[in-house]
This record gives sequence, C-alpha cells and structure tokens, in this order.
Amino acid sequence: MANSSYAPNDLDPTRPHNTRNLARSVDEGKLIGVLNSYFDEARAAEDSGISGQRTRAQLRYFGKIRSYEKLATTGRSTHVSRDLFDSIETTKAYLLEAFSASRNVVRFTPNSPELTQLADMGTRFINDRFYKPLSKGGLAGYQVLRSLIHDGLLSKVGIAYVDFDESLEEKEINVQGVPAQAFPAMLSELGSLLGEDPIESADAQIEEVPGPDGMPVYNVEATVRQPRNKVEFRSVAPEKFKCDPQAESLDDAIYMVEEMEITVSDLLDMNFDPDIVRDTTANYDDPSQSSSDWSRYADSDSWSSNYTSVRTEDQDRRILRHWVVRLDLQAVFSPNRYDLDQKPGSLYEIYECSGRIMAEPRKITRIPFFVWSPYSISHRWHGMSLDDVLGDVQDTRSTTIRSVVDNQNINNTSRTVAIKSLLANPRAVTDNRIGGTIFVKQMGAIEPLQPIPLAAETFLLNEELKQEGESRTGVSRVSKGLDPNAISKQNAESLIDSYADRGERRTLMMARDFAYDVVEPVMSRILDLHIETSQDGMITLDDGQQIPTDALQQLGGLDVRVALTPDEGELQAKKLISLDAAFRADPDTASMYGPQQRFQLWSDVIDYLDIPSGTEYLMSPASEQFQQQSQQAQQQQQEAMMMEKAAAAAQIELTQAQVQAIQEQAYFRAREIAHKMAQDELAMHLKVDTEEHDALDDDRNFALDVRKETHQEWLDKQELALEKTQKRSVAIN
Repeated sequence: MANSSYAPNDLDPTRPHNTRNLARSVDEGKLIGVLNSYFDEARAAEDSGISGQRTRAQLRYFGKIRSYEKLATTGRSTHVSRDLFDSIETTKAYLLEAFSASRNVVRFTPNSPELTQLADMGTRFINDRFYKPLSKGGLAGYQVLRSLIHDGLLSKVGIAYVDFDESLEEKEINVQGVPAQAFPAMLSELGSLLGEDPIESADAQIEEVPGPDGMPVYNVEATVRQPRNKVEFRSVAPEKFKCDPQAESLDDAIYMVEEMEITVSDLLDMNFDPDIVRDTTANYDDPSQSSSDWSRYADSDSWSSNYTSVRTEDQDRRILRHWVVRLDLQAVFSPNRYDLDQKPGSLYEIYECSGRIMAEPRKITRIPFFVWSPYSISHRWHGMSLDDVLGDVQDTRSTTIRSVVDNQNINNTSRTVAIKSLLANPRAVTDNRIGGTIFVKQMGAIEPLQPIPLAAETFLLNEELKQEGESRTGVSRVSKGLDPNAISKQNAESLIDSYADRGERRTLMMARDFAYDVVEPVMSRILDLHIETSQDGMITLDDGQQIPTDALQQLGGLDVRVALTPDEGELQAKKLISLDAAFRADPDTASMYGPQQRFQLWSDVIDYLDIPSGTEYLMSPASEQFQQQSQQAQQQQQEAMMMEKAAAAAQIELTQAQVQAIQEQAYFRAREIAHKMAQDELAMHLKVDTEEHDALDDDRNFALDVRKETHQEWLDKQELALEKTQKRSVAIN
C-alpha cells in the first residue's frame, strides 16, 4: 500500500516513513469520534442519493432487471436495452484512443532553445514511465486510465491516487562465492536488513563451501523485507471513497477518506505497530458497505462479501480507512471550538482501522487524490455520469421493447375463452401444447380472445428515444459505427466523417476535462515524486541516459496533448506540413523559420501521425551531434566560401587579363583601321589629285587643240588670202 504526500524536508529515503513509534500527540478516542462524525455525514449524504444512483447505473450497464421489476415481469419479456453500455464503451474507446501510450500525451515545454534536448528527454521519461507495465517498472497508466474513465462514465466520478510507496516487500538475496575477507561485512549488511543475526535467522541460509583455490567461500540466500520506494499510481473505486459533501472541490474539502479492504499481512507491511494491528478486528458486516459495493458484481451471481474459506491470521482482512483531513489537532479538542483566533487547519494523513488510529497523524502538503467527472457541475466536487443523462431513456426503451415482445408473444400464443362444462379435459386448454388435440362436447366451446393490437406509434417512439439519447450524450449511431444508413452512395466519406465529428464534440470536451483534471496534474505529481525521492539527484532513462533533477525543475510545465484521435492527428499533421511549405515559400517568413522551429514542427507532425520512435528520424538542433554537424557544415561552408572567393579572384584576374588583351587587340585593330583609313584617304586624295591633274591635262590639251585648230584656221585663212593675192599655192609653216 502507498502513503500520502509528504513535505520534502520530512523525507528520509533510507527509512520507511510509516515507521512511527511516536507518542500519541492527541487523544485517540476523541480523534476517532471526530473521524466517525465525518464518516457518518459523508455516508448519509451518499446513501440519500448517490449510492442508489450508482446501483441503478451498474444494473443498467449490465442489463439486469431491478428487484422491483421482477414481479411485474413474471411470465413476460425481461429484455433490457443496452443504451448505457453502448454509450459508455464508445466514449471509453474514444478517450482511451486519445490518451494512448503510443504517443507523447504530455510533453515538457522548454523555457529556452538550449533546454530543448533536456525537455525531450523529460518528455520521453514521463511518458515511458507512465505507460510501461508494472512488470517492467512502470505505472501501468493505460490500465489505470481505463478504470478511471469507466468509473467516471458509470459512477459519476473517477478517482486516481498518486503517492510514494514505502511499504515493505519481500526480496530474495542470493549471493554465491563470498570470500572469507568480505564475509563479515556481508553479515553486517544482511543483519541490518533482517533486523536480527543472519546466522540465527530462519530467513537466511549460509553455506560454507571450498573455493577454487581451496579457501572457504560462502553462499548466502536470504529473504528480506525492504521498502518498495517507488511511485504508486492506481484508481480508487468511487463507492470506497467519501468526501465532504459541502466541498466544491477536493482542495477546499475538510475531509476525504478511502476505505480499503486489506489483509493483516499488508497492514504489517505498511509498518504499523504490530500490537495495534493485532488489536484490530474483522468487520465484514460494516454498515458502510452500501448496495453500490455489490452492484459492481451484478453480472456475476457468485460474488459475495462473506469469506467462508479457512484463512490464516495474516490472510484475515480488515477495513482500513485512509483519511486526508484538514484540521487543527489542538483546536479540535479545545474547549472553545469556535474561537476566531484559531489558525486554519493543516492537512493531515490519518490511518484508522477498527476504531484504532494506526499511526501518528502525519502532516502533509498536498492531496494525493485526483477526481474527474464526465459532466462537471460548478461548485460541486463531483458531476454527473452518463447514466444520469441516459438512464431514463434506457428504461423507457426497455419498457417499449418489452411491450412489443409481449404483444408478439400474445399474438402467437393468444389466450382463449372456454366453457368449462363443454370441455372433455380442461387441462388440454391450459397446457396449450403445440399440435395437441382438444376434445370438446360441443363446437364453439373454445374461442380465441382477440388480442389488443400494438399501437402504430410504438416504433416511432422507439426511434425518438434513440434520437433523444444521442442528443443528450453526443454519442451518435454514426460515431458508434452502428448506422448502416450513413454508408450509402448519397453520403460521401467526408460527409460521414462530418456527421461523426459533430457527434463527438461533447466527447471531445470530456477528453479535455480529463486531460486537465487528471492526466496533466497526475503526471506532474509523478515527476515531482521522482525528483523529490531521487537519492543521487539524477533520473535514469531506459537507455541509460541520466537527467539531473535540478535541470528538470528549470523546464517549463507539462503541456497536455488533448484528445486527438488518429484521424484528427492526421488532419493536424497535414495542416503543419502545409504551414511548413508556406513558411519556406515566403522570403520574409523564411528568415524567422530556423532549424529549431522546423524541428519542432516536424516533431509535432511525427507525433500527430502516431509514429513510434518517429523522432529518431530527426536530429534535435540542441543535440551535441547536431551542433558538431553544424560546426562541420559551417567550416565546410567557410572553406567553400574561401574557395569560391579564390576562384572568383582568379576569375577576376583572368577576366581582367582577357579584357586587357581584348583592349590591346582593339587598340591595335583601331590603329590598323585608322592606318587603313589613312591609306584609303591618301589613295583617295591621290586619285582625286590624279583625276584633277588628268582633267587639267585634258583641259590643257583641249585648249591646245582648240588653239591649234584656231591657228590652223588662221593659217588656212592667211594662205587663202595669200593665194588670192599671189594667185598661187602658198604654204605657211
């Protein structure tokens, strides 16, 4: 058994804190009187309503006929509609799927990027430890959550208990081949564990045998009782838990108590004083055991609270009450109980059994119980169950279906009106044998009694009751997968999913309440207990990695991943993938979207897709390996940049040389062109001059020719004149 929460400064990990050989600080009889008054008040409040409601809910869940209905249904249908069973199992499946162990239901929120890797390790530790089976050192969280959800849906409230367990357990010690020089130290250590001389103890066997070198060695086998020293997480049966009926929550309750049926051996393991344990008595007829206790076993007629088998003294059972009360022990027994100067009461843990206080009342700092109701009611510590909103619908549907079955039976085996004096054997009529022969003295002695026909509205009423139950609980036939009309050619898959999603809104709200009322505070408490009880200041993961407890305290709080079914998780993952693409595409956003942000986004995608060990595909930017790779990448990038710069400089030089060569080539080409142009111009000038000279020569020759012709004409004229005057041929040269 476990013990309640304690103040850190009261913790002594080397010693079970239930060992209390302390003097009584209060009068035991008076304290028992106060506790009994509390218990009577809570039991009266429970018996006035809650106990009966839980009994009826259990019977409806199991489909059992209530006692007052048995007489009314004699010879008639005993059908019980299972609306409550269907709704509870559907809702339970949804919630358990939302908080399944294959994904990180809670995760640490790092206060800075440097703490990301530490936050991931803390997240892995708390989720693995929570969901791992008890046989592997875990807390069997899935099984406990299943019980909590079932109790809340059926019995108004699911109750969890979390604390550090220091009760004793037997452990086997088997050491072979202890050398003679180490044997005295071994005996001393074993004696401290056994509490007596190991050589004389019946729980230890020591054998001296020759060793490999001929020297004696010792084989030691012993059974010792040691503290468990581990966190205990379990569910509490609602009918075994009572609380201040005036409380609005457990935090402001004056008292709460859990009743546990426990063996004498377990009481001794809790390190209670053996003399007080022997002074307790069995009390199987305790009036506190209400009808809701046995109604949990309503589906089995073999269950009984009476033990008839022969039991040893250690196997005998006791009713242990584990109290958490808020009071001032001195003020409780003060003559003036209403003194306004009294200090507010402190929180105490008290164990009581058979009218005895089992140990000194222990001051604690926090309540070890957590409660959840599917339908929370403000200003009340417990809410309503599914039976509270669906019970009358199931009863009415049961009555309606019974009337249909009874009417069908009456039609098939109708009653008759017979004249007894005309019957040869009246028993032949009353037996109503199939295919039998009835002898009558006169025809018409037997006539069938006309049955009353079933009203046409009966089937319509049954359908309306189904719809009303769905509207009350939010659990529809579509979400149950029980509506064949939803799957048709007219309804696309997305439309069917839409129908189911609308019906799951209330269930989603239950999941959120369950996350914030139970999952987050329970896991936080579990982590706190591991931190407080760590002897070396380290928490070890399954792979051997260690987390400093003081570093975990620097992290932010636990963030609960609330109520994501696989379909919702896939949808959320698609949204994040689209968001990643949008961030990368936007230049302004890309500068703010660094490796840490991308890692977180893709970690969430893997988480939402429910991929086991999916983070192994990603490397955290805060990890040492990533830092080394980043440094190497930076060095390679710097080297690449330097090489690029060198290549760019060489390219610039080459380009400059090429430009210079081109410039020189252009210069020489320009000079060549200029020279050619000068030559062409000179040739052109020469040609022009030649042409001008030739033209001048032509002009001169032409003028000369003209003068010659003119002179010749003059000579001819002179010769003619001379010839006329001389009348002879004259030639002038």
